[in-house]
Amino acid sequence: MHSQYDELTIEMIIEFYFEFKLKIDKKMFTEAMKAELHLIKEAAKNKGILILA
Repeated sequence: MHSQYDELTIEMIIEFYFEFKLKIDKKMFTEAMKAELHLIKEAAKNKGILILA
């Protein structure tokens, strides 16, 4: 699947991931954010980054 996150740099993907994860961990999230987190992980994977958190 291709998303807008695939166009970002590796650094930006990582920043987005941790920002979303922080909000989810603090219970400041929506269901849409969970879906976005999945897209971010896929974009990272497409760039050869494995996010273990």
